[in-house]
Amino acid sequence: MYPVDKAPRVATFKEIVVLVLFFGAVLGLLHSKDIFQKLLLSEKSNYDLTEAYLRNLVRLNPDNVSMLYEFAKVLIHQGKYDLAETMLSALENSKDEKIRQKALNLRYALLKRQLAISAKKREKEAIVKRMRKVLTRIVARHMSEEEMKKWLQESREIGADGIALTLLKKLVNEHPADFARLEEIYQKAVAEKNTEMVDWAMTKFYERRGAWLGDYAQAPLAYRKKAARLVSYLLKKRENRKAADVAVELYRHSHHPDDLEHALDYLVWGGHYDRAVALAKKYESALTRDKAGAKKVLDLYLAAGRTDEARRLSLKLLQKVKR
Repeated sequence: MYPVDKAPRVATFKEIVVLVLFFGAVLGLLHSKDIFQKLLLSEKSNYDLTEAYLRNLVRLNPDNVSMLYEFAKVLIHQGKYDLAETMLSALENSKDEKIRQKALNLRYALLKRQLAISAKKREKEAIVKRMRKVLTRIVARHMSEEEMKKWLQESREIGADGIALTLLKKLVNEHPADFARLEEIYQKAVAEKNTEMVDWAMTKFYERRGAWLGDYAQAPLAYRKKAARLVSYLLKKRENRKAADVAVELYRHSHHPDDLEHALDYLVWGGHYDRAVALAKKYESALTRDKAGAKKVLDLYLAAGRTDEARRLSLKLLQKVKR
C-alpha cells in the first residue's frame, strides 16, 4: 500500500489558550517581577489572580524562594493554611538566612491568624504551644531593638514569660542603663523561681550599682532598700566581700558608722579577717567614736591575731580618756 498523506493537525482553541498562558507566564517571570511585587503588596491586589500567576512562577522556577515566600503569603490570606505550612517548611530550609527568618515570622503570623479564628479551647492551647516554639526560634537570632520590642509584646500576649525574659535580657544588654527593664527581669524571675535569671539580674545590679542605687541624697530610703536587697542576695551567695563593698559605699553617702560595722560583720562572717582589719584601720576614727564601736574593733584585732594593732588602739583610747 502506498502511504496516504494525512491532513495537517490544527491546534484546538483550548490548546492555543494553554500555550498563550504558558508563554505569558514565562514573559511574566522574565520581565514583570517588579510589577508583580507592587501588585501583590497593593491593598487592591486580586489574590485569586495572583495565586494562579504565582503557581506558574513557582512551577517554572522552583528555585526562586522569594516567589515561594510571596506565594505562602497569598495562601495564608486565602485561608489555605495546610498548603502554606508545607511551603513555609521548605522555605525554612532555604540557604538564604533572610528568607529563613521571614518564613519563621510568617509562620508565626499564620498561627496567630489560626488562633484568632479557633473556637475550641484545646485547639487554642495547641496553637499557642506551637506559637511559643516558633517564637523561641525567632528570638534566638540577632535582631534590632524594634524587633525585640515587637516580639516582647507578642510573648507577653501569649503568656510566654520565659521568652519575655530572654528578650528583656537582650534589651538590657543593649542598654546597660535601662534599670526599669532589669527590675522587671528580676521581679519576673523571682515570681517564676528562675534562679539562673535572678543571678543574672543581681549580677547586673551589682556591676552597675553606682547608677542603679541612684542618688542617696535625693532618696535615702529607696537607696537603702535597694542596697539591703543586694546585700541580702550577696550574703546568700556567700559573696561577703562584695556585700561589704556595698555597705562601705552606703557609708560614704550616709556617714553612719553602723554601715561600716555591718561591712566588718560581713567580712568576719566570710572569714576575710585581713580585709576586715584593713577596713577597720582605714575607718578606725569613725568606728571608735563610742565604747561599743571601740570594743568591736578591738575584738576584731584580737580575733584576727593582730595583738599589735589591739595594743596600739588600746593606748590610743587610754590617751583619749586621760584628756
